[in-house]
Amino acid sequence: MNDYDYGSYRDITAKFFLILALFMVVTIPVVSVVYIYMIYYIPFVYLNVFIACGCGGLSGKIVGFSAKLGGTVNMTAIIASTVVSMCVMYYFQWCIYIPLVFTDAYEFYYMTFGERLSESLYYFVRPDWVFEAARFINEFGVWSYGQGASYTDVAGSLLLLVWVCEFAIITGFAVYGVRTYMNKQNP
Repeated sequence: MNDYDYGSYRDITAKFFLILALFMVVTIPVVSVVYIYMIYYIPFVYLNVFIACGCGGLSGKIVGFSAKLGGTVNMTAIIASTVVSMCVMYYFQWCIYIPLVFTDAYEFYYMTFGERLSESLYYFVRPDWVFEAARFINEFGVWSYGQGASYTDVAGSLLLLVWVCEFAIITGFAVYGVRTYMNKQNP
């Protein structure tokens, strides 16, 4: 049996939220960059699902570690913090993905990693651009599936379904990762 509480607000510490904020500032960009580049350059859908699971699980373990360091045992607060962290991470992933998709391949090749990250940070402070770009990508799509002459562009409702499933996988595995981490810390 574990000592985690799901109902009361006891043992929620400010230290946990400070450590979690540090997690969000330091690790979310790193995990997001690795995730987006792997998803973008590995064109195998089944492998991409495992990458999303790993990204979520790793992020959940990091949030669990933050909770342990912060001395928080309220699982409701920990899980809510995990979901909020995954929303921020998913938004940051979009900020990385958009310049990757819209930049000319020749120009992108000659940009330094710092220049690419700077462009992503510019999108981060312009959510109106992010949502407009996401709408554009959803309308026209940027990838397709099939073989030979039977390629089908993934756009519209199908692409929206893919994005919702991707977010659900990442968030679900993050919640699973934080729960297993916390339960292993206090069996």
